[in-house]
Amino acid sequence: MKIVESRLDAVATEAKAAVGVGFFDGLHLGHGAVLGAALKAARAAGAEAWALTFARHPRAVLEDGAEPPLLMAPERRVEAIAGLGFDGVCRVGFDAAIAALSPEAFVARVSEVFPALRAISCGANWRFGKDGAGTPETLAALGEARGWRVEAAPVALFGGAPVSSTRIRAAVAAGDLGGAAAMLGRPFSICGRVVHGRRVGAAIGFPTANIDTAGLAIPPTGVYAVDVALGAGLVRGVADLGWRPTFPGDRPAAPVLEVHLIDAGADLYGEWLDVRFLKRLRDEVAFPTREALAAQIAADITAARECRAR
Repeated sequence: MKIVESRLDAVATEAKAAVGVGFFDGLHLGHGAVLGAALKAARAAGAEAWALTFARHPRAVLEDGAEPPLLMAPERRVEAIAGLGFDGVCRVGFDAAIAALSPEAFVARVSEVFPALRAISCGANWRFGKDGAGTPETLAALGEARGWRVEAAPVALFGGAPVSSTRIRAAVAAGDLGGAAAMLGRPFSICGRVVHGRRVGAAIGFPTANIDTAGLAIPPTGVYAVDVALGAGLVRGVADLGWRPTFPGDRPAAPVLEVHLIDAGADLYGEWLDVRFLKRLRDEVAFPTREALAAQIAADITAARECRAR
């Protein structure tokens, strides 16, 4: 798949293209409808399928840096789009100049990026252009004048209300893993790079992979049963998300995700792991000794095996 970093000022592809447009944080059910429409249109037109997205969340620019915690790291988002079968992703460096474009100017710039555009899809509640003045109806009028087929994918519903990344973030923060999974169409996960830790887990017989969660949405602190995507399969695991209360002199600046892979071992430093949260097992607590901590981890593994019995 081709990845193009753009400011809407250069051609991404000369080929016929169908494009799905949006930020796509989390790739939830609503996003799936938008991207699915682009894939369908591409196949029907014998065209390439592309996603047009943004490198930064628009709120980081529009609300003076108030970027929400993301459901997916940018690299993971592009990887997930590629996994749907897309030929390319055009990732726009969203900034004040892009935000200031009128809806008409934005569409004109898109036509320069995809000069042989045949179809474009968006969400029914998508907004674009200065002050969010552009709507799907605006896009339809401007696009159809250029000979594009324009489709606004219907809003996905959960609990009688539209599915959105904002709702999913709120569900995750509240610990509603079931609701988040229903809106995502899969278990909520944290995908991050494995970083070096203190090796305390290894010293007590339970080595962990420490995941960098900076900028990502996280559930409440605690211990969780998880699945970890490793290679082509899933490995069972136990994850501790929190502040390391057993070691108060080593309190991190932000909650740390430490994952122990059950019945699996590998050198994972520098790798990206997709940690899928299945069930919260208990609160995070401080233990008087390392031996007490080790005994509790063993109990957590047993609990994870029982709740994950296949």
